[in-house]
Amino acid sequence: MKRWTWIAGEVAIVVAMVMLAALANVAADGPETAVKPRSVTKVYADGRHNMNTAFVRWQDRYWLAFRTGSKHASPDGATVVLVSSDGKKWDNVHGIDSPLDERDVQLVATPKRLFLYIPVVERAPGKGIAVVTYVTTTDDGTTWSKLAQVYETQFVLWRPFLHEGRFWATAYKPAARGKRVLDLVRSDDGLKWEKIATMRQGHSETETTLQFVAGGRLLAFHRDAGRTNGFLMSAKAPYTEWDEPRPLPVMLNGQSAYTFDGVHYLISRTIRREDKKEFVGTMIYTFDADGKLTPYCKLPASGDCAYANAIRVGDEMWVSYHSAHEGTANIYLARVPLQGK
Repeated sequence: MKRWTWIAGEVAIVVAMVMLAALANVAADGPETAVKPRSVTKVYADGRHNMNTAFVRWQDRYWLAFRTGSKHASPDGATVVLVSSDGKKWDNVHGIDSPLDERDVQLVATPKRLFLYIPVVERAPGKGIAVVTYVTTTDDGTTWSKLAQVYETQFVLWRPFLHEGRFWATAYKPAARGKRVLDLVRSDDGLKWEKIATMRQGHSETETTLQFVAGGRLLAFHRDAGRTNGFLMSAKAPYTEWDEPRPLPVMLNGQSAYTFDGVHYLISRTIRREDKKEFVGTMIYTFDADGKLTPYCKLPASGDCAYANAIRVGDEMWVSYHSAHEGTANIYLARVPLQGK
């Protein structure tokens, strides 16, 4: 792996505040919502295709990672990590550029360590797709560990998070329809992962996001790449038996889930097809313990967009996401009031 690290303490990325009035002409799809973002900031735009964000707060700073490439599925995907003390001025502090395509970066913050997970894809002519998920960590934000493989070859680790001191995630195996697999995986240290259960297989399994709800039940918001709608699965402890996927009224793409002040939120790309036309947007939903979705806040986004992450800051959630509504895919940060705030 070719790899570099740089600190740009004196050189900040130009950050432009984009007020909602300037985004009024964004052709974002989805129902109108009473809740609106309080502000939207364009964090990163360099003319390349920037996408698939990861976002956490660690050591009193905000850490934002994403993929950059010449196109959405170009083989030159690289990883960029930015850091900010206030969410306004961002410094470029770390980067990884392998000879292959780095895709859906993920961040997990523990009190002492920051984990960066990077699925790497190789597309060899006549040989299909080869996938390996790697992790690198830092204890000081400056020095990063050597990339190390996590879980099994051919699996993408998706939306890892901490729950009661353990790491949880799903891992899906990209393959031809009928040969895909979706696993529930867990780790004590974020490095060595074990399979808890095969959640589903034999369809078009892909991105599946987990959220614990009341009673210790685990919900899984599931994307089936061969369908025009998302699905919901659930399981009770020890999470080895999963119910049959239940269709949701919306399509899921790059979805993430959170609980702030007891309220559950799901953020996803929305895709609606009508008369052979496709309408795309990014929506924040609330959901109950049964997974019932209610539109909460529509974000200014269209085209290639979403793959959002959120953290709580005061009475707001700060949401990182990408969108191509300005021509190229750029990285944005929206400040959205929490429910009832």
